[in-house]
Amino acid sequence: MSIDLKSLRERAERDHRHEQPMGVNPATILALLDRLDAAKRELSRYSMCAGHADQRMSESRAARKALGFGEDADDVSPRDLTEAIASREAQARAKALREVAAHLMNGTYSPGELARRCVNEARKLEPEAEEPSP
Repeated sequence: MSIDLKSLRERAERDHRHEQPMGVNPATILALLDRLDAAKRELSRYSMCAGHADQRMSESRAARKALGFGEDADDVSPRDLTEAIASREAQARAKALREVAAHLMNGTYSPGELARRCVNEARKLEPEAEEPSP
């Protein structure tokens, strides 16, 4: 037997308005239907089609591999991934600072020229980033 939830809701609302119970308190039926709707919405947040699931799995494997973890490692948490990314970013900043310091110490570029080069390099990495004011 198939239950049409829409018509059940309509009948419960009608009976609730006219105080004509259909054997069960219409307010109880409406509350149960609301809970069912909420459960369906919650469930839909976690469901996806097979194509999306495959895409996410591929992205996850690529990210894990790029960050030095096993592609299918079960013991890698999102926190591990964000910490690895933060570590790589810190290493890149430290390397950039060492290069700038070396250029300044060697006198390769004047401070103004070095600053212009740094701004240009930053623009390549983050085109939408705000430029520092002079």
